[in-house]
Amino acid sequence: MDIERVVSELLDEATQQHAVAQLAALVDEVEGASAVQLGRTIRDFGALPELLNMLQWPLTRQPALRVIGNLASEAVDRNARLTKEMIYELKGFERILPLIWEDDELILVYALGAIQNLCTYPEYAQLMQKNGARERLQALIALPGSRQRQHFARGCLNNMQVVIEMKEPAVPPDGVPSRKLEEQHPPPVAPWPRPAPSPPSTGKPRALQRYSVAPDNSCLFTSCALLCEAARESELAERGYRLRVMCADSIAQAPDADHWLVLLGVKSVEEYASWIQDERHWGGESEIVMIAKHYQVEVVVASCESLRLLRYGVKNRPKWVIYLLYTGQHYDPLIGPSPYGVRRFPVNDDPEKIQAREEAAIQIATEQRETAEKERAAREQLIEAGAFTSIPGYV
Repeated sequence: MDIERVVSELLDEATQQHAVAQLAALVDEVEGASAVQLGRTIRDFGALPELLNMLQWPLTRQPALRVIGNLASEAVDRNARLTKEMIYELKGFERILPLIWEDDELILVYALGAIQNLCTYPEYAQLMQKNGARERLQALIALPGSRQRQHFARGCLNNMQVVIEMKEPAVPPDGVPSRKLEEQHPPPVAPWPRPAPSPPSTGKPRALQRYSVAPDNSCLFTSCALLCEAARESELAERGYRLRVMCADSIAQAPDADHWLVLLGVKSVEEYASWIQDERHWGGESEIVMIAKHYQVEVVVASCESLRLLRYGVKNRPKWVIYLLYTGQHYDPLIGPSPYGVRRFPVNDDPEKIQAREEAAIQIATEQRETAEKERAAREQLIEAGAFTSIPGYV
């Protein structure tokens, strides 16, 4: 099964019911590296908000719970904490908790499994207490019938109490739909790249928004790492440097290395490797071409200088496209509008969606250019007015 294709179908209303059923079947089977890939793809493509939205519809509620509950288990995906952090930011727990009052036995079991795996934050335990979840769980344990329901109700109650008391948890026997009781101490929510300042919203959000990465000489590499690897902010510097190394290796292994050396303006492969791995140097168009080939994506750059879209990697026949903003001195990633917005988009997406993203990219570039021109004019006025004066001892 093509995981990326199924996840992309999850974002389309016309195909999402079939897609979530496929994902639910897949999440019960995958393990190891395949499970990690599935979790990463769902996070990377911004599919978690869609899965949470599906909880409100009877036809998609049960499979959506299966996917969410299992991917919140580190016994399934060793990077489950990243999924938990996203669900925390999206306030997803608040949408799942009411489902433990469901009458449908299967949905109830999957809801309990998801709550058991997610209940690692004190706020969740407090929310459960406030809304009478303790009494509901005790009633479900006392109610004869399904052993699975009783098992997961006990797991939820235990996790709730452990989080409140902040003690080490006891691990119950394995079960389904969640394969392991998770660690109870809540992991810190990782810092996320901050949105750059933008004008007040006047209605429907743009198809793309600008996110800011550090304004250093590695901004091209860190932007691409964030978009293509779903890297967290704390990982960007390391991932960005890996891309510098990748560029050096690409030139060293290129059959047409001499042609590349002419384009790069260097005399040898060794000279380029030394230059690009020096973090004082920027990446440019040549590095974008190599990055596009490395990730098998099309890179669309919205230039604030020309107010045009520059495309790289089209000849590689990629399946996905990413968007960057280039101010003339700095690169920033452009992503979808949700809290954990989509970072890669299908090349063969709906034409209207493609047009909306490209118009948004040009609009962001135009606004950045206008802002820069206003700031430049203001500085010139201050200089003409003598607002900048020298300080004794400084030059």
